[in-house]
Amino acid sequence: MNNVVTTSSPVLMTATALDELPNGNIILRGVLTMESLCGIRHDDYQTSREVTSQPDKMIRNALSKGHGLPDIVLGMRGQNFVDKNGVIQLVDPVYVIDGLQRITAILRYLETKPDFKIHLGAAVHFDTNLELERAMFVTLNTTSLSVSPNGLLYTLRGDNQSVNCLYEMSDKDTKFILKGKVSWKQGQARHELIGARTLLMVSGRLHSHLLSGAKNGGNALELAASIDRSIGNLGLRNYRENIRTFFDLVDECFGIRNVYFKGGANHLKQNFLNSLAQALSSYVDFWQNDGKKLVVEISLRRKLKAFPITDPTISQLSNAGGGLSTSQLSQMIIEFLNSGKRTKRLTPRNVSELPSVEEEDASNEAA
Repeated sequence: MNNVVTTSSPVLMTATALDELPNGNIILRGVLTMESLCGIRHDDYQTSREVTSQPDKMIRNALSKGHGLPDIVLGMRGQNFVDKNGVIQLVDPVYVIDGLQRITAILRYLETKPDFKIHLGAAVHFDTNLELERAMFVTLNTTSLSVSPNGLLYTLRGDNQSVNCLYEMSDKDTKFILKGKVSWKQGQARHELIGARTLLMVSGRLHSHLLSGAKNGGNALELAASIDRSIGNLGLRNYRENIRTFFDLVDECFGIRNVYFKGGANHLKQNFLNSLAQALSSYVDFWQNDGKKLVVEISLRRKLKAFPITDPTISQLSNAGGGLSTSQLSQMIIEFLNSGKRTKRLTPRNVSELPSVEEEDASNEAA
């Protein structure tokens, strides 16, 4: 269902001109009337882009100083417009692709200063639809870095079954310990313990022995594509169950259920979760069914429960970033699980299958 502004306000533009893009598409450029802002709709790909206080404050501050704002990008689902004495009325439904925060901030500003003159340019693409607008939204916000990876993954969920699986688990799966505690939007609420990007990265590391292509998750979109390419071999059900098992293990050993604000919870920091996932992926003892099903036997769960998660060195590595700290912490987890054993030590996979420090560092720099 579309999230629309319920208004009959027409979308009007002045100082318009048609422009041809390098790909041959024709767009309309011009200046929006302020009354038009109430007639612009937004669809579900904008749900991840709520107006947060800091950008809203910055936009209002720019307006109060008379500064201009960047043009917004609109999509009209059709090509019908009417020229009324130099004022163009867009007849078909118009959706904002890039600029929702600017529109919302301007409307709030005008509530207190209704006569304030604001110049807002727009580029209108014709004959758009939901799929085309969603793709443009991802492209625009990937290149401009204006939307968080969590928001981009929210948008991607409709086209990527592995991402959609994670979203459905965190939104509806009552068996998932992180239900309602994963952020899929621009900001992260106090009760949300991890972001969608972290959840995706952990799922990628956990299954890195089965993935082709990107394994380390520096670029969320590349990792999501890599997981999707491998999901047929792994199976969506196994993917879901393994993620449940992993976070149930974290809850059993270190506690998630009673954490309401992650603060100093080292075990919920991205680097610790990545390190634990890498440790599990890298050793065959934790897997059944040709490496597709995660199983952690009770003796290993008991041993992991005693891991010194609050130790200063562990805390420092858990809060660090980059491949070196992840590899160090992962190795420390394995050494702890092997400690005191003369036989039945954990069996590593082929070293060539493990992600390298160089790959991880390059991936994190790209992020």
